[in-house]
Order: sequence, then C-alpha cells, then structure tokens
Amino acid sequence: MAGDTVSPVKKIVYVDMDNTLVDFMSAKPRVPAELWDEYERQERLDDLPGIFALMDPVPHAVES
Repeated sequence: MAGDTVSPVKKIVYVDMDNTLVDFMSAKPRVPAELWDEYERQERLDDLPGIFALMDPVPHAVES
C-alpha cells in the first residue's frame, strides 16, 4: 500500500558467554576465595558482581 511506513525492528541476539566466549574458571583466581565460596555454595556464580569482566576469552573468541 502506498504511503505505508514500516518501523524498523530491532533484533536482539543473546549469546551464552560462559565457556562459549570466555573461560568461566579463569576468573576464580581473581576473586577472593571467601566470596567465590559463598556464591558457589548458593549455586549463583553467574551472579557474582563483575564476574564476566574477570574471565579470559576462549581461543579464537576475540577474532570471531
């Protein structure tokens, strides 16, 4: 139909980061042991503040 406008749709992509783009366990030596243990006991390591910034990328993740 002439004159109709279509709004662009924003697409959202969700990417699983831990052990896909980053090595989750590489953060462990960078977190105080008592804090790591507390979150691990609660099975909430993903919720540890700033945890993903402390992880090393897996091989070729950055180039990809």
